[in-house]
Amino acid sequence: SLDGAGRWTILWRIILPMSWPTLSVMCVFFFVWGWNEFLYPLVLLISNDNQTVPLGLSVMQGQYTSDPTAMSAAALLGVIPMVVFFL
Repeated sequence: SLDGAGRWTILWRIILPMSWPTLSVMCVFFFVWGWNEFLYPLVLLISNDNQTVPLGLSVMQGQYTSDPTAMSAAALLGVIPMVVFFL
C-alpha cells in the first residue's frame, strides 16, 4: 500500500488517470479500425440492410459506371461519425 491507500485507491487515483490518454487513443484507433472494416462484413453479412460504410461505397461503384458526385457525398457522410467520435 502507498501511504495507507489500498489497491483500489491506487488504481482509481494514480494508475487510471495516468492511463486516460493511452486508453482514449486506443478507443479512437479501434473505432476507426472497426468503422473502416471491409473484408469481414463482406464475408459474414448475409443481407445488404446492415452494410458498413466501405461496403456501401463499393456497391455504389459499378464495373462500367461511376457517379463521382454521389461517391464523394456518401464518403463525406461516412466520415462524419468518425470526426464526431474523434472530437
